[in-house]
Amino acid sequence: MMDSIETNQSMAGVLKFKTLLNPRLRSLSGHINRHLASHYGEEFGMWYVIEYPKAGGTWLTHMVADYLALPFPQHSLLPVTFKAVLQAHWKYTPGLKRVFYLVRDGRDSMVSLYYMRMRSIRRGYYQHDLKYRRQYQKLYGPNFDPFDIYRNLPKFIEQEMRYPQGCRINWPDHVRQWWHPEHPDRYCLKYEDLLSNPFVTLLKGFKSFLQVDVDEEQIRNTISRYEFERISGRKRGEVDNDSFLRSGTAGDWVQHFSVEAQEVFDYYARDVLEELGYGLAHNSAHQADRG
Repeated sequence: MMDSIETNQSMAGVLKFKTLLNPRLRSLSGHINRHLASHYGEEFGMWYVIEYPKAGGTWLTHMVADYLALPFPQHSLLPVTFKAVLQAHWKYTPGLKRVFYLVRDGRDSMVSLYYMRMRSIRRGYYQHDLKYRRQYQKLYGPNFDPFDIYRNLPKFIEQEMRYPQGCRINWPDHVRQWWHPEHPDRYCLKYEDLLSNPFVTLLKGFKSFLQVDVDEEQIRNTISRYEFERISGRKRGEVDNDSFLRSGTAGDWVQHFSVEAQEVFDYYARDVLEELGYGLAHNSAHQADRG
């Protein structure tokens, strides 16, 4: 009996240690990776997928790594010092080559980010889960409803624009720094294009970097392996707000944005939306609000 109690206590101690240490190690390794990439990335033969959070970067990184037969050290606790494909949310970092810069309509990113944060506070497992819970209780009040995205989104967007988390700069500044389609070391693509025509979008990307013929059949096989339906077990558009792969669609923001949320987003990012061709679409923001 005592042995069982001691074993359980030991396991609980290890679990607590991991929940405290792992996020810090990942953060530290991310900082070191950025330094190594900017100075030694060419020596290692690195490839990169850079995105603002929740732009579809994990999906794209899996496909790039699969086609190139390279490792994707996701959530690495140690710095990466070998040839690999790195996914990151870094602000502009000089010296990087073979960068896939993925952009998504920032309004969809805000919705996806909101749901991810609310999953985090309901989980309450890691230290940052508790941090987010305290933060949003302060923002909305101690008894706020995390499922009421329609009411909560305007303040959430304001917070992410003024004090971005998970990325050192906000969505419009991230795009302003990275979105340069003519840059020789960068292939800029939209999540929406990757959704609608993944084969053509990936083909153009690999052709822009590789000095050898691109294997079109291999690209098709890669796309098939990472189809939303295969990895999520759901059809695109079948929403699961508790899943990291929430819906696999574009334009979902119109179901969640009030006119107020659209106005807040436009205040910070109107010019970037227009530059990228996403449009403002005020009338789509639940028309003149619900009811």
